[in-house]
Amino acid sequence: MRELLSLLDDARLLKLVTLLRQANNVVLCAHRSPDGDATGACLAWADYLRGLHKKVSIILPNPFPDFLRWLPNNEKILFYDHKREQANQLVREADLICCLDFNDLRRILDLGQAVEKSKAALLIIIFSQMTRSSKRLKIYPRSNFSLFRNCPPRARLSFV
Repeated sequence: MRELLSLLDDARLLKLVTLLRQANNVVLCAHRSPDGDATGACLAWADYLRGLHKKVSIILPNPFPDFLRWLPNNEKILFYDHKREQANQLVREADLICCLDFNDLRRILDLGQAVEKSKAALLIIIFSQMTRSSKRLKIYPRSNFSLFRNCPPRARLSFV
């Protein structure tokens, strides 16, 4: 986390800290056919947020590969294609939704419709293009993301 924070200027860091402090019910989601990056990021971010005493739910559009079942707490992940109603309820109750490893609602299939309707703040974290030589993160307004542009205006941070 310290490395991430060193990549943010003071204004962006303050926005992130404020967003996290205000959130109580957090939903994490990642792209369809989740790989190790997406699944592991959700589990790690969930663990961090639970340490901040947040209620955290992980919802993935569909199951990850069986070879990732060794990941700690993988049994806490909810699959949208198996438990749609429960997942929709969690999204409706969320005050923060974190989208990890994608920036296009089509990548989360039908779950994208629930996210689009939600009134929760939205945090988009894209890390697939970061390398060890990458020393900066940029925060863009939601309007820069094609399919996020139709979502109602709310507090948002997008890390790319």
